[in-house]
Amino acid sequence: MDNTKVLEYLNQSASQGYIEGLVSAKVKKVTLFSSFPITGAANISDPKYFALIENLECLMHFKKQDLS
Repeated sequence: MDNTKVLEYLNQSASQGYIEGLVSAKVKKVTLFSSFPITGAANISDPKYFALIENLECLMHFKKQDLS
């Protein structure tokens, strides 16, 4: 087996572990709306969605160099 195949397998297994960590993480969806300048009313036609991870410790054991 050559080095490229070994590196490819290691990257795939690291990516798989990261995805498993994301799946097991508790995530909330937060929706924010911009407001109109004069009235201050929410502009519900322009929502912004954010994913909020509640337990980051499930992803903290991954380092950037492990996934590149």
